[in-house]
Amino acid sequence: LSLRFISTERGEDPNYLPSNETRALQHREQVMEALNSSSQTTEQFWSIWQQHYLTALCGTCRKKPTSQKQEQEKPQIGDVVLVSDPVLLRNEWRMARKIGTRSSADGEVREVELRTSTRRKMRQPINFNSFRNE
Repeated sequence: LSLRFISTERGEDPNYLPSNETRALQHREQVMEALNSSSQTTEQFWSIWQQHYLTALCGTCRKKPTSQKQEQEKPQIGDVVLVSDPVLLRNEWRMARKIGTRSSADGEVREVELRTSTRRKMRQPINFNSFRNE
């Protein structure tokens, strides 16, 4: 009488059929991996979009060749800005209009007053992108 070795490993036995619970667990793990991968790709996209595209777009709007050296324009009242908020989801970022500025002792504009579409007023430092219609 000869007995052949029966493998307990799932991948080694072609006739092995996993239980419903095991299949559901494998499916769940695949879904979680796909979700994590998608989330990482989305985060990379938004990071690149915010750091490179928006700043490049803003740079083309705000820079005028006054000489060989490019000089940034000062914020102007009426400019429309995108207010980036790390607490909010990206699709919930607000657009606002500049309604005033505050200067420091050296005369440089350091802070702007904004009004959102809901008429809420806020003050923000100048670290956002403005889009001027010219």
